[in-house]
Parts: sequence; structure tokens; C-alpha cells
Amino acid sequence: MTLSRRSDNDLHVKIVVTVKQVPDPNSATLLEPDHTLARDREVVLDPGDECGIEEGLQLKEAHGGEVILVSMGPERAELLGVPQLTIAKKVEVDGSTVRIHRQTADGYQVVEASTPVLITVTAGIAEPRYASLKGIMAARSKEIKQVGLGELGVERGEPGETIEGLADAEARKAGAIVQDDGTAVDRILQVLAEAKVV
Repeated sequence: MTLSRRSDNDLHVKIVVTVKQVPDPNSATLLEPDHTLARDREVVLDPGDECGIEEGLQLKEAHGGEVILVSMGPERAELLGVPQLTIAKKVEVDGSTVRIHRQTADGYQVVEASTPVLITVTAGIAEPRYASLKGIMAARSKEIKQVGLGELGVERGEPGETIEGLADAEARKAGAIVQDDGTAVDRILQVLAEAKVV
């Protein structure tokens, strides 16, 4: 999520939320001959992005402006030339200052930066709302602009990782039932020893 403001006197805020479309986990996953994921199947919004969209909508409702969704892969604040506030579980906007609250292994932190700023959020930041029928109908009329790599001045590089193949997980084997005839504890210990658990 990126927040920017034209100036301190201009109250129009642009909230850009980066999202990713992923293959529908409920459909079969297939690979292309070059070992890339087949992208011609049904795609859905990455579930983790719903929380960022909800936070963007809440910021818009509180401060005005507009929310813009950009579908893209991982983007770095360094490439954008803006500060980055990460792992936000709460976002506050005061003029051109953005303050986030986050929980880390070292404790609770409050960090702030001036707009424009790139913010990454945790799943617990906001409970995604259900879309209203009015909202769904309005979304159908919105422009979806597709921009190619060349238009962005980006060259397609070689992937850092490739998928060599997909295989179904092994079916779970039936468990054993141990009847307690006075030797159950010994039998359970034997099974755990054979499994090298104890």
C-alpha cells in the first residue's frame, strides 16, 4: 500500500494497494512445457491482499481520496524511491505523516514516515468486508488497464526459481487401533519407537 498526498494543503489522497492474482486453489494446477504455472485458468485475489484492500478502503473513508489497485509481483520501496513501513497492524494518518504500529520479536514499535510511503500490512490489520451488490455492479464499470513490461521500461529476466514438476501428495495411511488389554502402553511405545519418535 502506498499513500501519497499532493501537498499539505491538498487533501486528495491516493492510496495504491498492490495485489496479486493467483490461480484458484480450488482448480487443478497445471504447468506449461517451460515449467511455469499455466495462467489461462481461473484466477482469484490472493487472500492475504484482502486485508490490505480493506485498510485502504478504511483510510479512504477516514481521509477521502481514492483507492487504486495495482496487480503486480513483489515491489520494493527502494525501486519507488519512497520510505517503507512494514508489518503494520495499525495505520494512522496525520497530515503528511503516516504512523504505523507493529509487533515484532523485540517488542511493540511505533514507526512513522512522510508521504509518499509504502506500507506492508499483516493479515490482522482489518477484517475484509463483504462486497455489496451495489459495489459489485459499480466495480464492473471500472477501467482495468493492463500495462506491459515495455511500457514500464522493464525487461523480462530469467526466473530465479523454476518448478520442475507437480505430484499429488501421498494418500494418508490408515492408523492402527490399539485395544487396551493391559499391554496398550507397551504397544504404543513400541509403535512410537518404530516411527523413531521416542
